[in-house]
Amino acid sequence: MCVVGIPSGTITATAMSLLPEEKRIVGGVTASPTRNRQMLEFVARHGISAAVETFPVADVEHALDRVRRGAARYRVVLEL
Repeated sequence: MCVVGIPSGTITATAMSLLPEEKRIVGGVTASPTRNRQMLEFVARHGISAAVETFPVADVEHALDRVRRGAARYRVVLEL
């Protein structure tokens, strides 16, 4: 799971839910607040948007199936 932004609640996972399949929970800061604002202003000014497919988290298996088959268009995003 890659966390983008700050989740509204706690994310919990046990070691045994991650270790057998070498799963990871990762996150990161993409840029400074000033640089993020500049990038957002640029994309808004030029009408740029991300190409993603969104799925409710309850449909995670369907989303993963699309990724595994190569049927996903660009990025698949799970909505929490």
